[in-house]
Amino acid sequence: MRDVIVEDAQITLAVFCRSGIWRVMINDQFYGDYVRKDWALQSALDRAHELRSSGRRAQVKLTDHRTNSVSVIDESP
Repeated sequence: MRDVIVEDAQITLAVFCRSGIWRVMINDQFYGDYVRKDWALQSALDRAHELRSSGRRAQVKLTDHRTNSVSVIDESP
């Protein structure tokens, strides 16, 4: 039963900027660093699409480094 719960858990891909470098994290684990925001965001969106294609639930969140506000950019239906 535990495996079913893990499989159904939503995966969160977080995109944020720190010291001019855009970082992508998957469930609080490092995924990649990028020098441009659009590269980081596209990487997260692509990975979320791959996860959904394999039956997983995924959500992409973008943190605005100026206001520290978080926006959900892309979410599983």
